[in-house]
Amino acid sequence: MLQSITYFDQLISKYWTDDNYFGYVYLIYDQKHKLSYVGQKWGKIEDSLDYFGSGSIISNIQNKRGTYFLKKIILGVCYSEKELTEQETECKHFFNVLNRKYGYNILEEDTGGDTFTNNPNKEDIRKKFIGRKSWSKGLTKETDERVKKISEKQKGKKLKESTRQQISNSVLIAYINDPTIVERGLETKRNNGTLKRSDEYKKWFSKTHKGENHPNYKIFSINEKEDIINKYCNEKLSLRHIGRIYNENYGIIKRILLENSITIRSIPIGGNNSQAKKIINLDTEEKFNSIIEAACKYNVLSNSIIQCCKGKREVCTKGFHWQYYNE
Repeated sequence: MLQSITYFDQLISKYWTDDNYFGYVYLIYDQKHKLSYVGQKWGKIEDSLDYFGSGSIISNIQNKRGTYFLKKIILGVCYSEKELTEQETECKHFFNVLNRKYGYNILEEDTGGDTFTNNPNKEDIRKKFIGRKSWSKGLTKETDERVKKISEKQKGKKLKESTRQQISNSVLIAYINDPTIVERGLETKRNNGTLKRSDEYKKWFSKTHKGENHPNYKIFSINEKEDIINKYCNEKLSLRHIGRIYNENYGIIKRILLENSITIRSIPIGGNNSQAKKIINLDTEEKFNSIIEAACKYNVLSNSIIQCCKGKREVCTKGFHWQYYNE
């Protein structure tokens, strides 16, 4: 006979005077949808405190949103498998959980395993799956023939103007509700490699996004243009340096200079650069007018030599020691 003791959330074994019971009957209450599920569990209560049922519906709920809204209530313990099944069935009728309005249970007497053969709604379930695609065996004969018939009927058909307008309106409403839907769709196609643009479209896109039509195009004031020309011609600042001042790409600074007929000076390399630092190889006592010259001769990275000269590393690549020097 079921010993009725109710304990919410968790139950510790010290509340039971006899530990020789076979299993227990529990009730899961879904606080979000106000529905219940009755089940049985073999073994000790303290060994399955985190167990919230294995029925198909209650399992789907746990997979979808976890057990946050589920409350577990221990209805009692039994001392044999037969008694456990009988008392579970009695509790199902008492709480009316077989009614879909009040509970998640499907079978009146459930011992696990096959929940379809003895299901009272077996025929209704069977009808739902007739003609459906079998993912393990491919299309069934009935479904395959049906798809072919529909395909033949739709070939060469043109949509009515009212249907076209209805589709257009639905797409427009979706875009108004979420303007990013088009870009997200294009992004998906780009990632899948299914987005293909014609050469004509590429030419048109390039033409309509050049110069002032570019979305990132910035219009500089006359004072800003004069300041850029002054920094480049008189202060001798580099394109990149001016670009950092205006938080722009150096290519945009170059465009402004070319528009004002300013000749872009070539970048001095090596010892011709006024900012180049002379270095010496302490092992061979060779002297170089710039780090670039030394890096090119020994086929090493210039950054490696710089770190060695600054003392960040003792030995450069290929085992040489380097140091800045002034004549």
